[in-house]
Order: sequence, then C-alpha cells, then structure tokens
Amino acid sequence: MINDREQQIFEAFAKLALRKHENKELPQITIAEIAKEAGISKQAMTKYHFKTLEELVDTMHRRMSLDIHSTFANFSPEQKICPITVMAEYVLPALYPWMNLIKAAYVAPTQMLHGWSTSKNKIVSGFFLMFLRFLKL
Repeated sequence: MINDREQQIFEAFAKLALRKHENKELPQITIAEIAKEAGISKQAMTKYHFKTLEELVDTMHRRMSLDIHSTFANFSPEQKICPITVMAEYVLPALYPWMNLIKAAYVAPTQMLHGWSTSKNKIVSGFFLMFLRFLKL
C-alpha cells in the first residue's frame, strides 16, 4: 500500500511524462521537475522520498507488482470463480490507482522510462502468468 505523498509523487511523474509526450518535448524528466509538479521541494524529495529517478521507478514497479500479486494471492486454483468476475471485481480495482502510470509507461517513452520499459514488461508478463495460473491454463 502506498502512502498519499508517494501517490502524489507517482502521479506527478505520470503527468509530466504525458505532458512532455503530448508537447513533443525532450524525453527527459528530472527529480526536480517531479518534486515541483508534486508540490514539494527538491530537497524534501531527495531527503525523505526518492534520491534518484531510478529509486523512484524501482519503487513504483515494486509497489505495483505487490498490488497485483496480492490480488491474485487471495485466490486458489481450486476456487470456482469466474475469471471475468475476478478481473472486474478484484484485478481492475487493484490496478486503478496505477492507471496514469501504466498509460505513461506505454505512450510517453521518456528517458526516465528507459528503466520503466523493462519493468512494465515484467509487470505485464507477471500479471498474465498469474492470471493464466488462476485459469489453470
């Protein structure tokens, strides 16, 4: 579970990535830009939250993966639950807080997303592997 400040920082990253993509700006995002967008100082960002862009990306990936994994951990293959119900009632709500970040990862290929592109593939492939195991395929 992410705290409100982290969510604010993650959302600031997503907004910046999407804005830069839409405006066809140079594909680079800095910690200072993210801090400003989140409404905190760069010093507070690096002292209390994330020292580097890589740390921020790794944390986003880890938190998103945990949300997805914990959703599937609540089910066993022996349970007779409709896969569509699982997707609609459990998986999609777990992904909702990450919606803008997922969108940014796929449509806004910034320099910051270089590390994220590997992470997004891990997230998506991990998600589908868990879902296939759930379906017993």
